[in-house]
Amino acid sequence: LMQAVARGHAKATGKSGPAPKAADKRRRLAENREAPSAPSSGADAAPRAPPILPELRGAVSKVLLRYGPPGGGSAAAKAFAARVVGEGAPPDSSVSVVLQASNALQAEWTRLSKSGVPDKEKKFRGKVARLQLCARVREAVAAIDAGRWQPPAGMSASEAGLPPWWRPRAHDVALLQGTARHGFGAYGDMFRDAELFGADPPKADVGDGLLQQALFKRIKALTEPKERPAGGAKGGRAGQ
Repeated sequence: LMQAVARGHAKATGKSGPAPKAADKRRRLAENREAPSAPSSGADAAPRAPPILPELRGAVSKVLLRYGPPGGGSAAAKAFAARVVGEGAPPDSSVSVVLQASNALQAEWTRLSKSGVPDKEKKFRGKVARLQLCARVREAVAAIDAGRWQPPAGMSASEAGLPPWWRPRAHDVALLQGTARHGFGAYGDMFRDAELFGADPPKADVGDGLLQQALFKRIKALTEPKERPAGGAKGGRAGQ
């Protein structure tokens, strides 16, 4: 009797008994496929940068701000990692781990420089600007080594607030090479480097704070491209 009633009901509704269960199962599977999965689970989760190890953060930050990101090639990567270890990172830090931390830190600074928080943006824009300046110094030194570097026109030592013993072209080259070799702010090491400045800088000038400020401004002036006057280049060509 029960089976007959069920068959009558199925005939009246056009549905069999097990069919609704199968339809529900298919619907649930479809919903599961469409539902977004958590980022931390599943094979299709978006990749995340590896976390920066606390014991590497400070050392990598110092090296980045002093020398800039590592250049291309394994030798440059090893030299960068050695400097990070010299700043206090664990001696067994591998080159690959140090480079991962460097890349992650640069990405973090870039992101925070656009955070929308004024104080935070100012702080990290300064760090990003330092990385860009390091890159320009590296390009200038490469041009010096290739014999094709030319200093900006019209730069004199007196205008930049440099001491009387400063010889613009010779010491400008030494300043750029010394920055790449010893890092930003290591002016004492640069002045004591006989291959760069010889015996020119008096010992009293090594710790001069005003001179250090002038040297930093000099580095920026030597590496920043000069802006052309609006329409100047086109106008010159038109006049010819």
